[in-house]
Amino acid sequence: MSIKIDSLQVNIGEKKLLNNIHLTIPPDKLTLLIGPNGAGKSTLLKACTGDIAPTSGYIRLNQQPLHQYSAEQLSTLRAVMTQDYGIAFSFTVREVVSMGCFVYEQQIARSERECIVDDVMRFMHINTLADRQFTTLSGGEQQRTQLARVLAQLWHPYTHASPRYLFLDEPTSSLDIFHQYQVLALAKQLTQRNIGVLAVVHDLSLAASFADHLVLLEKGNIVTQGKPADVLQPHFLSAVYGISAEFFQHSEKFKPSVIIKETMRA
Repeated sequence: MSIKIDSLQVNIGEKKLLNNIHLTIPPDKLTLLIGPNGAGKSTLLKACTGDIAPTSGYIRLNQQPLHQYSAEQLSTLRAVMTQDYGIAFSFTVREVVSMGCFVYEQQIARSERECIVDDVMRFMHINTLADRQFTTLSGGEQQRTQLARVLAQLWHPYTHASPRYLFLDEPTSSLDIFHQYQVLALAKQLTQRNIGVLAVVHDLSLAASFADHLVLLEKGNIVTQGKPADVLQPHFLSAVYGISAEFFQHSEKFKPSVIIKETMRA
């Protein structure tokens, strides 16, 4: 069981956004997409969620073609957090997180839904914000609240026969360093719940620290994929980003990182 992508191509008009993509997203791994702006990261994520139809090739979710699932079926198997998550109305944090329970609202009692919301807020360390108005939160607090809402969609039941998937488009973009590391650490914990995570990130050191599987994209093509130490090699970083940099891990006590020596493009 996994998400299996074969020979995927996505065109909009005459522009080719993705070309001949082959990728497997397992339920027990944190897969991160990296690459410069315009590389195709968000397009690939949207194709995996069913928001963009492939021009050719196919995507299978748990051995079934993605296009054969109804919207209702997909809502029980995958959850998505995009970059555009604004809420204009005065909902509390608890109410926002509760929105993630809508998919199984008729299946379980209200008391159980409330327990799920409490559990997810604790997991995301936002339980102290439960009664705050969403619109009064900082950008980082809003982002963590929206991530909690998305997680609530996958939280029930606690044991699930079929693997499920979480898709995150730049989940750390509004966060400080502490919460960037916290969010990706929590995302990695989710893989222990039979949930595969696919996320777009820009920070190469975050990618080095947390990815189980790293995918480097450029101009709609996969340049290379594999373990961070294999992907974040100087020749790949130079060719794709135009930087002189290298993967570095001081010891097992410290998270690995990418050290940038200089930019090479004018």
